[in-house]
Amino acid sequence: MRKIKDITLEEIKSGKNWKYYPPIDFSIPMEEWEIEDVDSFEESDHIVYSVILVGRDSNKIEAAVCLKVVGDYDYGGDFCIYENGEWYQAGLKLDPNAELVDEYFANPLEQDNSFYADWDYRGDHRENFKRLSSNL
Repeated sequence: MRKIKDITLEEIKSGKNWKYYPPIDFSIPMEEWEIEDVDSFEESDHIVYSVILVGRDSNKIEAAVCLKVVGDYDYGGDFCIYENGEWYQAGLKLDPNAELVDEYFANPLEQDNSFYADWDYRGDHRENFKRLSSNL
């Protein structure tokens, strides 16, 4: 089985999603967690979404993945960011100069209700991801 750290930029650009398996020992770095290529997801599955992050001031575009449970409406997920050829878990390094970012998911699942609030945001995510991901 592959690991999150094995995800390529080309796979992110293509908008791929994966199933992941949380480890028994959570001291294992997130980028070491195992992933699997699958074609369909259940609400109880753990998913890795392809994401881009766009700096609100700089417009800098970064590749990222979001890990969450498909049917978990209340929790937005954890992120890993691709930087200098390597993946790392977001939030573990304190950066007082961190920029606010907008996130765009390539392929949000229809059964993932976390993309629905006052209206369905899935289309916005897909359109912005498609428009901006070529800049990775």
